[in-house]
Amino acid sequence: MRYSVRQLVHLAAVVDAGSLSLAADRLGVTQPALSKSLTQLEQRVGAPLLRRSKAGSAPTALGRMLAVQGETIISPVRRAEMQVNDWNRASI
Repeated sequence: MRYSVRQLVHLAAVVDAGSLSLAADRLGVTQPALSKSLTQLEQRVGAPLLRRSKAGSAPTALGRMLAVQGETIISPVRRAEMQVNDWNRASI
């Protein structure tokens, strides 16, 4: 069973943000699209990854483990963005 990089990144963003709406804003996607992506991942995994409530979303134990994998994917991209930003500031 394969999991998409996009879905793992989406899960990591929700765990980091604590809510689907805030994560959707940060990712530049709609909340319904993000929710669909996570629902598909939960179906592939066969277990819930988030506990959703009006107060936000909290990861299940499995959701927390998979979110770490998504964060591992995101981290090099964030470092690259910081390096480019630093380089651009130094070039001014």
